[in-house]
Amino acid sequence: MLALRLGRSQLTGPCRAALVLLALAPGGLAQAQESGSGPSTGLAPSAFAFKKPEIAKKAERIYRKITAAGFYPTIRDLAAGTGIGPGLTFWKPHPFGAPVGILGTVGWNPRVLLFEARLGRVPSRPGKIPDRRFTLEALTTDPPEGPNHRWFVFLEARRLDILDNRLYFTPGPGGTIGAAGFDKSTRFLEDSPGALTVHFDVGDDDTDLVAGYHFRRGLAVSARAGYVTAETAFDPKEAATPGLPLIPGVDDTNDFARLRLDFIFDRRDVRNRAHRGVLLHGTWQRMDERGGTLFGFDRFELDARAFLSSRSRRHTVALRFVGTHDQPEKGRVVPFYYQQTLGGNHTLRSYPIFRFRGTRRLAVSAEYRFGLLRFLELAAFYDGGDISGGIEALGSQGYRDSVGASVRWVSKEDVILRVFGAYGSEGWRFSGAGAFPF
Repeated sequence: MLALRLGRSQLTGPCRAALVLLALAPGGLAQAQESGSGPSTGLAPSAFAFKKPEIAKKAERIYRKITAAGFYPTIRDLAAGTGIGPGLTFWKPHPFGAPVGILGTVGWNPRVLLFEARLGRVPSRPGKIPDRRFTLEALTTDPPEGPNHRWFVFLEARRLDILDNRLYFTPGPGGTIGAAGFDKSTRFLEDSPGALTVHFDVGDDDTDLVAGYHFRRGLAVSARAGYVTAETAFDPKEAATPGLPLIPGVDDTNDFARLRLDFIFDRRDVRNRAHRGVLLHGTWQRMDERGGTLFGFDRFELDARAFLSSRSRRHTVALRFVGTHDQPEKGRVVPFYYQQTLGGNHTLRSYPIFRFRGTRRLAVSAEYRFGLLRFLELAAFYDGGDISGGIEALGSQGYRDSVGASVRWVSKEDVILRVFGAYGSEGWRFSGAGAFPF
């Protein structure tokens, strides 16, 4: 689904660590001094120094053989707001000496099933697998590795199934739709007591030709053209909910032709775990229903981010602004599954995922991030936003905001796992994710 950004796949380091920990568990720790482990403490070497047992070394050798063959285990978000899950990526930049690369990905969690393949000049950095996310931000190598990496063109095919999506509304008199009203309470993950929640599944089949060019470090453009088949399925009992037939795209299958243009200016010091710099990302997208006259729209989006940090980089302030406007063609509408959303793990974090939907979105976020340890980060954040257009009862009914705090297990360039609690007008929400909110 276009409104869902695929999560980052490049996580070979933590996967290696996980394999080693699994190997250590049954074998115990050999207490012996590690060569080059530092100055003497005056205590027995076995008190603080641990040497890898042979089984851990074997696990690392197996991991190296797997990656040498082109297979990379991953544990990441598969689609925005749907939680982390295991996956496996196959990547060969020049199989059998060919000038084109091959990328294949499979990922799973209880809510998502993902299959993806790319063939062509896929942008990447030497020694690292490409980012499997959908956006130009993911396709922008930082920096381009010489003139041969400045342009890219590839074919992409993807199947993404997302289960247990939600619509929130209240049936009104005469089959109309009213805004959902939540009890103020504490929620965990996507628990939503106190309001009508209609569950549905959505699937996307995408086939695209993607091409782009890196003008210089952090400055790139891309174009994407192809076809999309989107289908939604509702439980028969919930399909009879009064007011549901008024929502465009319910329990339907539609084919679309897509054209998308992206521009990005990215001068962050690190792409994911940035401490300094700015990012500007502009998008125009055209969606036309094939063989139908109900759906068709243009989307304009601007994503701006800024990062300020102390000299030590332990203290970072991160700011974000996102504005989106969908302009339906005359006599047509935007199907609900392609409308923009607020709520979840990236925007308005005190509200459940997909809590608000509409065709015009404004979202802001501000975070203070503190590096407590090399691998541990604390954060305090504020989210605000407003979404409207389409069926107004599904929108935010004005400006909403959230405040909260987060604990994050991080690597040098990314977050491995973050858990957070956030408070808003509908109470507390606690959840976790496997990627930075921005």
